[in-house]
Amino acid sequence: MAQPSVLRYFNCRKRPALDDHKLDRPAKLLKPNEEHPKLAPQKRQNVDLNCNKPVQESTVVEEKAVLKSTDSTERCFTPPPRDNVEETEKSKHPCLTPPPKNIIGENKQAKDLSSIKANLCKSKKLAQLKKSLEQFKQSSEKLDALGKRNELILQSLKQKSPVKLPVSPRKLQSPEKLSLSPIDSKPGLQLPFKYRTLSEIFRAVDTIAQIMHNRQEAITFKKLKPAVEELAKRTFHKSHLAQIKSVYPTAYEFAQRKFKTFAQEEWDLVLTPTIKTQNMTTQDLLARRRQFHGALLDKVKNHHTEFLSSLTPPLVIAKHNLTRWHPEFALEKVPDVELASLPETPTTEIHTSGKQILESARRLFNSNVRNSPVTNLGALFEKQEQTTTVKGIPEALLRKVREKQASKALMAMTKSAEKEKEMQVCGRLPEIARFVRNLFVTERKAVLPLDVVLEKLGNSYRTNLNKSDMEHHLKVISTKVPGWLVFHKVRNCVFIKLDKNADLSGVLNKLEKLVTEMKETQ
Repeated sequence: MAQPSVLRYFNCRKRPALDDHKLDRPAKLLKPNEEHPKLAPQKRQNVDLNCNKPVQESTVVEEKAVLKSTDSTERCFTPPPRDNVEETEKSKHPCLTPPPKNIIGENKQAKDLSSIKANLCKSKKLAQLKKSLEQFKQSSEKLDALGKRNELILQSLKQKSPVKLPVSPRKLQSPEKLSLSPIDSKPGLQLPFKYRTLSEIFRAVDTIAQIMHNRQEAITFKKLKPAVEELAKRTFHKSHLAQIKSVYPTAYEFAQRKFKTFAQEEWDLVLTPTIKTQNMTTQDLLARRRQFHGALLDKVKNHHTEFLSSLTPPLVIAKHNLTRWHPEFALEKVPDVELASLPETPTTEIHTSGKQILESARRLFNSNVRNSPVTNLGALFEKQEQTTTVKGIPEALLRKVREKQASKALMAMTKSAEKEKEMQVCGRLPEIARFVRNLFVTERKAVLPLDVVLEKLGNSYRTNLNKSDMEHHLKVISTKVPGWLVFHKVRNCVFIKLDKNADLSGVLNKLEKLVTEMKETQ
């Protein structure tokens, strides 16, 4: 028996799907004033208005068929008014199209421009406007000409002498510090306190003198005293001026001058700075200050030379090789600066009576020069040599000890700052090496980061050394004792490796031998 077809079980559809396309349904719901696309108004007219041509009958028949099939849709909207249909028809036919609007706008714009131009020609300020426009044009031409001339000048200057501006990323030393610390002095040669005080007073006097001299004002002692005391914060006397003249004789010219004050005439000391230019500049102040400081230093060096010659055995050192004073030289007991002679105030004795005249004459006749006290200045500075002898010690041994002390003093006075710093670094190396060995033993490691080693060594060492100084000491140890302490850089971190198998006593002996050799060479 044959099996029934599958289509037998799907015969419940009322009509085939092929009939669906024959239905004339609206594509969308229409709005109240919207036309159906198939109900165009031009199809309802049988005659063309413009061309008077009959419309084909087939279009009328199709329209009737569509109206019949869409009775239900016509109930949902009202047909458009006749006026709108006529407008649409006119827009579709080229014979009834109106002229474009832009032509009308252009004609109006042209009329407006012509009217504006006519009004401007009739205006009374037309000449003034033209004049201002002409001036603006001339000024712009002048600016262009000036700009071209400046460009030509710059080009000519660049060709003749190209200007190169120096680039200074940072100042090594400020002007204030440069003026406070003259370049003539050395780090180990300090002035005594009274000499430093005199240098500060000279600086204050020079500063006030510069201000008053540039104002073309007389520099009198009466005006100078309060200003210098306010600036230097010290008492200022004429004796300081006498000391300044003794140290730096060509700094000022001193003279006595008479000034009128409140219908009276008084004498006052006047200072005049000796400079090559008309006005005193900051460069002049700096140069004078350095010269004054150098003169004071020379005075101290002279006293130091006298002291060295009085030693047993005597020492002879050139002044330019001197970097430090002798350890036994009493710096603060250096004699004061001598007082130079200043112009004295002229005294005029006024006699108002005969008795005063007789007294002045009696003083002149009774004055005896031989009775005046005479002081022997040489006796005050005479030195008495005293030989000290020690019982039980031979004279040759004493002489040898004194020579050794003299050589040590000579070495200390001529030693430079760099050598002294190197000596200090080498003297610390044995103790730092011992601390490094103990640190690696306690940590039970052969390699440690550099930061950890620096921090713990800084806490252990007796003096305060920062990390950079401690790292410098460790690098010196690694160079002087190669293979015992090695620096390794891994990525961005630095490590220190210690050879624990090496003998610590041998390392310390090498470092101590280095210190002794350096002392002997120096």
